[in-house]
Order: sequence, then structure tokens, then C-alpha cells
Amino acid sequence: MNDLTNKHIRNALVVAFVKKDPKYFISFLKSEIVIVDRESKLDFYKLFRNKILHSKVRGKIKEIKVEKEFNGFYDDYLQLNIYDGFHKNPRFSIFYKYDNEKIHLGFMPF
Repeated sequence: MNDLTNKHIRNALVVAFVKKDPKYFISFLKSEIVIVDRESKLDFYKLFRNKILHSKVRGKIKEIKVEKEFNGFYDDYLQLNIYDGFHKNPRFSIFYKYDNEKIHLGFMPF
């Protein structure tokens, strides 16, 4: 029985971003319940790591929002966005969907 939940995965994503420590998320990513939008979980992790390490946050994290956005790519997903107090756009953004006890994660294709 897998004890990970949708909330655990979301929290792990936020912690990895705030700590600038993508390795924090590896054990969650390895879970059987996590499905990614890349060829492999390793490919997903490499993109995840680059997005975290290259994101620019000015000041402190101001807001963490779970939003529904309709963009034509992930319309049935929610979007986890992390904002700082300076920039209008999120500093980190990832799509996720909880479906049939699986958690699907994805990034915009561009």
C-alpha cells in the first residue's frame, strides 16, 4: 500500500522549490503512483531540476496557488504556481492531475 497522497506530492514540489533542492523530490518521483509527461522519470527529473535551479526569485515567496488554467495543452490538469513579491508571473509552475489514485505531472512543452 502506498502512503503517498496528492497533498504529499504537492508539498514535496513546493519544498523542493523553496529549498532549491530538486533532489528532495526524487523519492516522491520514484513512487509508482506518479506518472510524468516525459519519456522517462529521469528525463522529467532533469527538466524539473533545471527549472528549479534556474528560477529567479526576487525577495521571498509571496504566494503558492493551485489554479485552473485553460491553455490548450493541460486543460484537465490543475496548475501549481509559486509567486514572489516582485514578478507578475509565477517563478515556478507545474501541471498536475490526481486521477484513479495516480498523480500525473507535467510541464508546458515550451
